[in-house]
Amino acid sequence: MVNEELGGEHGLVDTIDRETLAIMKSNGLTSITVGVESGSNEMLQIYNKGTTREQNIEFLNLCHELKVPVRCSLIYGGPYETLGTLMETISMVKKIQPDEWNVSTFIPMPGSKIGDYPEKFDIEILPDPEYLSYYRIGMRSGVGGITVKISTMTTDEYLKNRVWFIEELQKVCKRKVIQDTIQDINL
Repeated sequence: MVNEELGGEHGLVDTIDRETLAIMKSNGLTSITVGVESGSNEMLQIYNKGTTREQNIEFLNLCHELKVPVRCSLIYGGPYETLGTLMETISMVKKIQPDEWNVSTFIPMPGSKIGDYPEKFDIEILPDPEYLSYYRIGMRSGVGGITVKISTMTTDEYLKNRVWFIEELQKVCKRKVIQDTIQDINL
């Protein structure tokens, strides 16, 4: 499946401890966005996150304890995504109850291992060289386009499961908005 040479990156979840988060809050931190991406350890490894489901849960619980509102960013439709990996994400969101969540359609960015070596991840990148079809799912900006074909879902399943995923997330944790980060800018 995924080549073992793909190490992981470090991020917010595995570098900020209780003391640092408390200092940040006392100095004006009003909310925090965490790129959780998935509740599936398998998907986190594919995304090269360098963190685990358990680390994400621990950090989000710490945010709740310190009363720091949390926005969780999730990804839908990455290589090898299945109903099983989606259900793991849904169960994690149910458990952690973030103050807000959003979902982005997976897009293999140029320069990333998945974007540069899609064949190693058993995906086909669809023609959209400027990634113009990237949108967050469930936001007023639309449901977004499809940038890849993944081996674990047909296009019809991909679209149907995307709608199902958002509906299930809404059932376990009604989406709330800390502050709208997507604004219409009128010049």
